[in-house]
Amino acid sequence: MTHRSNSIKSTMNTRNKLQEILGFVFDFDGTLVDSKIDFPLMKEKIVQLLKKWDVYVKGIDDKLYALELIQFGCNSLRKDPLALARFREEALTIVEHLEMERCSNAIPFPDTERALNEIHQRGYKIGIISRNGKTAIKEVLSRFSFPHDVVLTRDDVEKIKPDPSHLLKAINVLGLKPSQTAMVGDHPIDMKCGKGAGVF
Repeated sequence: MTHRSNSIKSTMNTRNKLQEILGFVFDFDGTLVDSKIDFPLMKEKIVQLLKKWDVYVKGIDDKLYALELIQFGCNSLRKDPLALARFREEALTIVEHLEMERCSNAIPFPDTERALNEIHQRGYKIGIISRNGKTAIKEVLSRFSFPHDVVLTRDDVEKIKPDPSHLLKAINVLGLKPSQTAMVGDHPIDMKCGKGAGVF
C-alpha cells in the first residue's frame, strides 16, 4: 500500500471517528479560562509544608505536581491518622487560598463563551473536569455563560486526572461512551487522561 493510500485511509478513519462524537469534555484552567494561578508558588508552599512535617524527600518536587505532592505527604503520614488529617487540611488550605486569590479575577479566553454556546446549540453534550476545587470553579462559572451538562472538580472524584477515572466519570454522567467523546485540554495531563480513557 502506498504512502498516499495510507494517508487517505487515516483521514477517512479520523472523519469516521469525528462523526461518532456526541460530546466534549473540557479542561477548565488554561483551556476555558485564564486564572493565572501561581502553580510554582503553590508547589513551593507544599514543599515547605512537607519539610515542616518532616516527610520531604529530596528531588520529589522535580517529579510531582502540587496535588501529587500532597498525596505523597498523606501517604508518608498514613500510619498516624491524626497527623495525616492535619497535614491534609493545611495543604488544602494553601491550595484553596491560592486558587481563590486568582480565580476571582479569572477571565475566559477569547471566544470561549461563543464557542461553547455554539457547540451546545448544535446538540453536543458538554462536560468540564478540573484539578481545581469546587469553590473556585463555581465562583468563575457564576460570572460567565458556560453551558455545561456536568462539572467534576477534584472534590467530586476519588482520583483526579491524569487518572482516567476522572474523565470516565464525566462521560458516564453525560450518558456517553468514550468513543463518542472528545477531550479538550492544554496540558500533558489532559492528553494522558484522554488516552487512558480511550476518548478521541
